[in-house]
Amino acid sequence: MGRRRHAGRRVRAIGAPTASGGRRPLRVHVVFSFADAAFEIPEVFVEVSRRTWIQVASPGTWWSGPERVAIAEAARAARIRKWTSADELPKAAVDVATMIGATPGYTTATWVGDMIDVLGELRYVEAASIASRVVSIDTFTRLVGSGLEAFPQPGSGKPSQRHSDPTPRRSRAWIEMVGFASPPNAFSAVPEEAAAMNDITDNFYMPEFDMQYPDYSRMGLHRTQIETVAGVTSHANECFF
Repeated sequence: MGRRRHAGRRVRAIGAPTASGGRRPLRVHVVFSFADAAFEIPEVFVEVSRRTWIQVASPGTWWSGPERVAIAEAARAARIRKWTSADELPKAAVDVATMIGATPGYTTATWVGDMIDVLGELRYVEAASIASRVVSIDTFTRLVGSGLEAFPQPGSGKPSQRHSDPTPRRSRAWIEMVGFASPPNAFSAVPEEAAAMNDITDNFYMPEFDMQYPDYSRMGLHRTQIETVAGVTSHANECFF
């Protein structure tokens, strides 16, 4: 396939929460042109990458925009073994970003519990979600031959601090979830993070609804081929659910 040149810099205006509960326009420069990729990148992957970067840089539920970008930078730095400062963050948040970003296979129930004791359950969940998504997009970007995308300038505004309804519970998992313990529910204690993570999963893997179909196919790959790639990737990352 020929190499496609995507449009240059794109500017998105999205809403960031204000102290009064309203929305403040947030203009974020997000490129993801993949112009130096080794082959044509389907637009669906370009768009989910852009959505992820915008969401990471926006004020979250329990972390501010600058804190969320600092978590993302710490996760990336750990992954590529490049030191970075993170003065905006408590040490435990840097530890979470570093562990999830570089060595997720070393996580234990005790370690997760220790991080939750310091950060709180929901702040831990949000930090882990940010780090996980950064690793996902960075890994894809590197594998198609592109350079890592710079993070946007963080959005202003305060975290929403909205609690999940229904209330998350801990059941056969290291963290609280809404519903039964499963990968799609992993970050469900913070709904915005669950939605953002599932946006990646639905587009890079398969939509949760389609998992019921053994003959599902996508972009020329049959379900068995998709699951083989997923299984090998999970094993390589020591992701044993």
